Amino acid sequence: MCTRTRAGRGLRGLFPLLLAGVLLLPSSRSSADGSRLVLLELKFYGNEAVSSGDLRDAVSLRRGDLLTDSSVARAVADVTGAYRERSRYGAVVVAASEGYSDDSSSADLLFTIREGNPAAIGRIEFRGLRYLPAGQAREAFGNSEGDPLDPARLEEGLAALLAECERSGFPFAEASIGGISDGGDGAMTVIVDVAEGDRVTIGEMRVEGNTETKSYVILRESRMDLPVLFDPGTSSRFVGRLRRLGLFSGVEEPSIYAAPTGHGLLVRVREGRMNTFDGVLGYAPAPQGTTGGSVTGRIAVWMRNLFGTGRKLEAEWSKFGPSSQEIKLAYEEPWAFGLPVNLAGRFSQRQQDTSYVDRRVSAAAEFLASASLSVSAVGEYQEVIPSVTEGSTGAYGIAGSTAATIGLVARYDTRDDRVLPRDGVNFRSEYRTGTRKADGGPDSAARQNIRHLGFDFDVFIALRSAHVLNISLHGREISTPSPGPGDLYRIGGFRTLRGFREDQFNGTALAWGTAEYRLIVEGNSFFYGFFDPGYVDPGADESGFFTYGYGVGMRLETGLGLIGVSFALGEGDPVAETKIHFGLINDF
Repeated sequence: MCTRTRAGRGLRGLFPLLLAGVLLLPSSRSSADGSRLVLLELKFYGNEAVSSGDLRDAVSLRRGDLLTDSSVARAVADVTGAYRERSRYGAVVVAASEGYSDDSSSADLLFTIREGNPAAIGRIEFRGLRYLPAGQAREAFGNSEGDPLDPARLEEGLAALLAECERSGFPFAEASIGGISDGGDGAMTVIVDVAEGDRVTIGEMRVEGNTETKSYVILRESRMDLPVLFDPGTSSRFVGRLRRLGLFSGVEEPSIYAAPTGHGLLVRVREGRMNTFDGVLGYAPAPQGTTGGSVTGRIAVWMRNLFGTGRKLEAEWSKFGPSSQEIKLAYEEPWAFGLPVNLAGRFSQRQQDTSYVDRRVSAAAEFLASASLSVSAVGEYQEVIPSVTEGSTGAYGIAGSTAATIGLVARYDTRDDRVLPRDGVNFRSEYRTGTRKADGGPDSAARQNIRHLGFDFDVFIALRSAHVLNISLHGREISTPSPGPGDLYRIGGFRTLRGFREDQFNGTALAWGTAEYRLIVEGNSFFYGFFDPGYVDPGADESGFFTYGYGVGMRLETGLGLIGVSFALGEGDPVAETKIHFGLINDF
């Protein structure tokens, strides 16, 4: 927000004044024949609080360096600095040459040390406070009477004090150590100077850099009712919401500017590409002993910023096998009626082989509780239609049915990037309940209770700068007295359980996950290896089973977009049955 790196300006200059003594014993810096004296070894005597190894690391002199008055003085300063870092400001260090070589051209340097006792804070005084109560400043500063006088902790205390000033509406505050003096018996008096500056009230906001997105779409994400006292937490959450919209390639931290209303908040953005094309083509060889492999695919288009208003439109077509395919359409209206509520509707229709059609219509109202958390009320109507009707069931013995459910969905998303996350968590849980009714037959008048449970958990861990670990776990369960094929959940394929054919498994309860290790090459390009375990409970008194898939892949950032390819095998598959997927993600 503002440059305020002034915490330690006075602190560093005062520490040398705290030294009780630094002594250099007179010693010859030349050998007997007048040549220069060089160092053989550093030795230490009297040190207990600091090990000889730590002191040796602190000293800049090394074996073979010239021993001059200035180099020895620097070495003594290095040793006393090591003691300062451990709150021993009364340490006395004496340096002398000894242990000369036979030709007197080199010698050891011995440091004799009287460590003294650790210094402690006896009293803390705050000068310059006008608005911030002294008790609040003292609590934020953190250091207390009786604590060791630790330079690092004092620096941290100044930073915490500035943060507290900023939270209280003083973003231009400055703080520094104004003085440190000996109060007797090793108890030091610490004086903290504070210049709070003016209290800042935000009376207006401006946006720069947006060429497509309407300014009101950006400003409404601030959720500020102007005028309002400046709060860095509110400002940070504002930036987080903008970044998670997925509309901008960059969002800068807001800055404060002078305005007729007092102060204003300026946010600068860089427009990103608003639309995404995602295409995947897969090939699964025929299992051993059979002929004819299967081609699968998926084409999806997302428009995330219709007319610059943040409205979203999605269309998707998927092919799961020779006779199975699905279409999906979805629309989202953000901030309906000027409230932090997104209204969404979705339609999907799946043709499963030649046996039935599964048609669904759903609606959701999502309340945006924070930049990361949202809660949705959802409702869905499902209709299963047998392809060929013969009495009450289709040609494959599948009965038609209808179901209506309502429920809640909670989502928590802290990923640092939607395209290639390197850190963060994405969690989603769902609960729906309702009734299901069979069409025709003796059970047509009866309604059965139905319940859906589901969760998705993804965590991204940055191990090193170019190494990311993705761990995920997903689960689905349906509970109803007599589930039909249209009620079952399905997994298998590129988006769920890699190494198997698309939607190869179905059941009343499923669980699957992944452990994926990514090596980022450059930008959004990376190589990866993965292991996907899964569990399937088919229901109908059949036993559940575990299985797994594994493989490798890569995704490359090109002029056409993100191009990906993966090679995967399922449990027990020979290499000849490797499933191959090609994908293209392009923003436009």
